Amino acid sequence: MNEKKPSKSIVISSKPGQLGNMLFLFSHFIAFGIEKNILIKAPAFEEYAGYFDTTRKALIPSYPKVNSAIRSKWLRKFFYSLNSIIAKIIFRLKLNNRFVSSIFMNWTESLNLENEESLKRFNSRYIFIQGWLYCSDTYIQKHKKAITDFFKPADFHLDRINKLMQSDHEVIIGIHIRQGDYKIFEGGKYFFDMNQYLSFMRRVLTLFPSKKFLFLICSNSHLKHEDFTGLPYILGTGREIEDLYAFSKCNYLVGPPSTFTMWASFYGNVPLYEVHHPDKAFSLADFKVVEG
Repeated sequence: MNEKKPSKSIVISSKPGQLGNMLFLFSHFIAFGIEKNILIKAPAFEEYAGYFDTTRKALIPSYPKVNSAIRSKWLRKFFYSLNSIIAKIIFRLKLNNRFVSSIFMNWTESLNLENEESLKRFNSRYIFIQGWLYCSDTYIQKHKKAITDFFKPADFHLDRINKLMQSDHEVIIGIHIRQGDYKIFEGGKYFFDMNQYLSFMRRVLTLFPSKKFLFLICSNSHLKHEDFTGLPYILGTGREIEDLYAFSKCNYLVGPPSTFTMWASFYGNVPLYEVHHPDKAFSLADFKVVEG
């Protein structure tokens, strides 16, 4: 942040998805806020505030962090609901003045925060935000360290992650088995059965013929140990924040398109291969680090 006190606040007032989506949404606005000296308030992040030291002591998660003497998860939830209602009212009444305004975008719309024309929409003292694809790709790379420092998990979770990831293996490959909600997401386009996941894993093995490797397997569904007989693997702790950041400590990641693995790739600079077509061949050249 600039030394000059911010004269504007952006208020993230809706939840367009789960943890991965919220981390990216918050991060793009953090980068934008640093660049333009705008305070970012994210009442919509209340569900995940307890995962990070920078937000768990806040009544409303904010960047820069703001600690509060009075706080609880119930109060955070209340303030999220209140801000969500306020944002909708402002938008429906078409209020857009020097004091307050609201921006709403549906799932398919996007807004480039680095576009000078777009900046005209951020002239109010308080701008309430609803929607998903707000992008600041250059800023998020420029301010990546500030973002990753801000979203460092609390020590309790880090201790469990570090214990899980203690290994003398040369290569650890994170496998994200996303089933559950993916049965209906995008019409089930990215729902793969266990045999298909096992096929991915066996093909990954061929990329490291002379390495001592280990799979870290994390999933949002119940896993059976017998499914992975003969494969060197460990399972994540089952806590979303710990599975996510354990992935960020891997050497490579494989899984269907998901902001969960994308955040792990971005945060830990881990090459990721997104599986769009389960039978398609792939090589190490297909693994890319997510930039933002």
